[in-house]
Amino acid sequence: MPDFEYPGPGAKVAAVTAGSPAHRAQMIAGDIIVAIDGEEVEDFEDIRKRIMLVPDEPMVITVERDGTEIEIPLVT
Repeated sequence: MPDFEYPGPGAKVAAVTAGSPAHRAQMIAGDIIVAIDGEEVEDFEDIRKRIMLVPDEPMVITVERDGTEIEIPLVT
């Protein structure tokens, strides 16, 4: 679940639903999604559009967590 008040760039994760793709990928609240497959994202809408283009396909999500960028493999 996104933090809609986060001004960007990127999208801040406000909460992670148990059993969701984000949960299975071990994302946590507070992560800031900054890229998908190496391409920068501006906001949650940008992320939603990119995920809809390739449903059920593996991708790499880059998140900023505690000031460090981490690459997380994810299948939506």
